Amino acid sequence: MVANLRLFSTFLLLSFLVGCTPTQVSDSGAAESSLDETGSLSGEGQVKQQEGKVSVSTISKAQQAYFLENSWYAESLDDLDVVLAPKSYELEIVEVNKQQVITKATPTEEGLKSYITGVSGISQLIVCASDTPGKEISSPVFQDEAWACGPNSTVVE
Repeated sequence: MVANLRLFSTFLLLSFLVGCTPTQVSDSGAAESSLDETGSLSGEGQVKQQEGKVSVSTISKAQQAYFLENSWYAESLDDLDVVLAPKSYELEIVEVNKQQVITKATPTEEGLKSYITGVSGISQLIVCASDTPGKEISSPVFQDEAWACGPNSTVVE
C-alpha cells in the first residue's frame, strides 16, 4: 500500500509540474506584487495564484490517500510524502481530527487570493478561494453530509 501512496504522490506532483509555467523570481528575494499598473492581477499573478490552488488541492488528495491507507489524516505536511515548494504561498494544516482535515494556502505577496480545502473521508472534498485578495479566509464547514465554503469565499474547480 505504501508503494501505491508513493505512486499517487508522484502522479500528483507530475500533474502539477506539467500544468505550471515557470515564473521569474526577484534576485532580492523580496515579496513582489502580482498586480499590474492598473491594479488588476497580471498574467504572472494568475500563474502564481494557480500555484496556491494546485498546492492545497494536491495536499487534500494526498490526505485522502493517506486516510485510505491509515484510517486517519496526517497531522503534518511531512507525513504526506508529497514534495511541494510554492514560491508565492505558505501551506499549513489548519485543523485535523478523525472526521476531517482543513488545509490552507496563504499568499506571501500582495494581490493574490487565499485558498482553503476541506476533506472528509475519501470522497468529500471542497476547494475554496477568498473572494478578494489577501491572507484572510474562513474555513469551510461540513454539514448535512456536504462541504460549504465559509463567508467571503467561493468554491473553485
